[in-house]
Amino acid sequence: MIYSNERTKFSLHLINDYRRKHSLSALVSQYQLINATYDHCVWMAKNDKLSHYSGGWFGFFGESQSDRLAKAGLNNVACGENIAFGQETVEEVVECWQNSSGHNRNLLGPYVHGSLVGIKNKNGRLYWCLGLCSNV
Repeated sequence: MIYSNERTKFSLHLINDYRRKHSLSALVSQYQLINATYDHCVWMAKNDKLSHYSGGWFGFFGESQSDRLAKAGLNNVACGENIAFGQETVEEVVECWQNSSGHNRNLLGPYVHGSLVGIKNKNGRLYWCLGLCSNV
């Protein structure tokens, strides 16, 4: 199962509400970020691996988020990424990230663009990837 763009917008809505409560600006979708985030989420779901690196040796030493963004045409941008698996709803995954200091730091970071994708793999495990980046 792949969530549609409509669901992705809803996901950003939840994160943006949270950011506004902390006096931060809302994240805006950006097509190159959406594509890079989607591709990484597909890789995690297909390989049944939770990793910030795609490809490589068991998910290590592969492409980083910066590498994936550069391939998508976003060079020299500050970026952040939250990943997760197993949560069944957007609300659950956002709450988990809010309750984790490192993930919460990304949610409240100095980013301008965001994209959240959730994909269920053949084993029924739902993988999540939130891509964040500075102004492009």
